[in-house]
Amino acid sequence: FMKTDPQISEFTAELMKFDKLEEETFELPDFITVGPFLLDSSQLKKTVINYIQQWKAGICQKLNEKYHILLNNMLIFIDEQSQSLSRPLRDLEDIRLLMISLDSILERQIEMDMNIIPIE
Repeated sequence: FMKTDPQISEFTAELMKFDKLEEETFELPDFITVGPFLLDSSQLKKTVINYIQQWKAGICQKLNEKYHILLNNMLIFIDEQSQSLSRPLRDLEDIRLLMISLDSILERQIEMDMNIIPIE
């Protein structure tokens, strides 16, 4: 899953898939009658639910790691641009550098907006 470099919507879809699987597993009966035998599947059910929860925790961990890196990169970019924009303007070269910084901010704005969306 992580080899495809998933976006947040794909993380959400994967988590929803595991939620549905967990719910379906939870709804299975604890005891199954097969002919004259009564099979106790409660331990198997608990184990499967535990594995599903571990997978969900792993996916959430990968999501956290990915967006932690993205957020750190954004903060570094913001700090760099803030320093560039706070320099005093003395001549045309300073204005040119200011315009380059503003252009860079404008280019990255859409990317930043797409990366920072509410996670429910």
